[in-house]
Amino acid sequence: MKRLHSLIGLGFLTSTAKGFVIQENKVVRTKEELSAFTTSTTSSQFPYKEDTLDARAYTVPSQRTTASNAWDSFVLPVLGASFLITGNTVGAGCLVMPELTAEPGLVASTGIFAAAYIVNLVSGLLLAQVAIHQRETSAEDVPASFQEFAEANLKNPLAANGIAAISIFVNGLIQSFDISRAGVLGVDYFGVPAGTASCLWATLAAVVVGTQSTKNVSQVSSICVTLLFVTFAAIVIPGMAAVSDPMETLTASTTSPDNVMGAAMEAAPVILIAMIYQNIVPTVVKLLDYDRAKVTAALITGSFIPLVMYLCWCYTSLGGGIQGDLAELLLSAFSVFAIAGSTLGTSLSLSEEIKNFVPGKRKDNSSDGESNNMIAAGLSLGVPLSAALAFSSGSGFTEALNLAGSFGSPLLYGIIPVAMVWKQQQDQASDSSANKIPSMVPNASLPVLGSLSVGFVVEELFQRFNEMATLV
Repeated sequence: MKRLHSLIGLGFLTSTAKGFVIQENKVVRTKEELSAFTTSTTSSQFPYKEDTLDARAYTVPSQRTTASNAWDSFVLPVLGASFLITGNTVGAGCLVMPELTAEPGLVASTGIFAAAYIVNLVSGLLLAQVAIHQRETSAEDVPASFQEFAEANLKNPLAANGIAAISIFVNGLIQSFDISRAGVLGVDYFGVPAGTASCLWATLAAVVVGTQSTKNVSQVSSICVTLLFVTFAAIVIPGMAAVSDPMETLTASTTSPDNVMGAAMEAAPVILIAMIYQNIVPTVVKLLDYDRAKVTAALITGSFIPLVMYLCWCYTSLGGGIQGDLAELLLSAFSVFAIAGSTLGTSLSLSEEIKNFVPGKRKDNSSDGESNNMIAAGLSLGVPLSAALAFSSGSGFTEALNLAGSFGSPLLYGIIPVAMVWKQQQDQASDSSANKIPSMVPNASLPVLGSLSVGFVVEELFQRFNEMATLV
């Protein structure tokens, strides 16, 4: 990817094949004219070497030119990366959000969504900081695999394999949820038994992922995500206007006031996992050429859009805004595209991690256009399918997302980023010649994120032990 440079101030001369850019028809042709132009401009604003001037025309970019370059070099790349993050975040979990937020109500649920957004943003910025520092110190691109990324920074193969196992655990649970939701769609729209529909869906996805290159699968997934956004807009925009009682929709809850907090905490793990995108942070950092300002803007924007989408979706659904044959048809299409995009994307992630443990083709083969490892593709869908058939009982298997959000997400995207940043800081402290690592988040965020992650896992463990004790 070509490195993009933005113009700073009015000082840089922009070279073209025909000379230099003309500033609103004002051309500077001689040293004397250039000197006269720069009498009111400091050397830091207008750097040039006297001996490089010749008879060609020289001009300074106009504000219009500078704005155009800023748009091309900053805004467009940031928007592209933001949409990549949004597409990776919004998936099949959106289908269960209205049911999940109905009990605590939208007000309490909005607080949980906002907290999940902040926690994931801090986690994403920490991972971006690690990736950028790795690039600056090694001059090598960061790996796309989260396991390789962690191994390169923690410098501990055993820890890296443990991280890969946690990643497989999290993505496997998400895949189980996707497959079980496909079974529900089979029952609702085609009259096919849930187990049969789930098997057909998983088999089709395994064939696609196992026989096609990563690039082709990613393109299909991107098409699904694009159609998901189109159908989402077609449902939500008129649906929000059709909500009859907005205030009642915002304040209503299906539980007693004393149980609102408890209901919100039960929804928190699913909301947390639904807002996850950190697995693609290394990719986003590479796409934005390791530019801290661009990466920060992309993470803030790209993770905020799903927050708004989820809340609008819940508001529209709970407010009764999805009515009529056309809305039902669009809802069916939205569900299919959400599950398809999530299934393919999760399958690719699982396949990449499974290849670390399964003999077969090298991981980087698929990027060269060759098909993915069929064994890895089969495992990435076969094991989650078995779990979906065994535990979903024909329902949506929301418990899979609950488990992933309760244990996998805090470990993988809470504790691990903190550990990687801490390791880099320790390496820097032991090397007096090393440059200081510019922090993309306040230093206090490290202990806060680490403590919250550990506390969240302990709380979930304590709650589940209590539930098990009551059953005995």
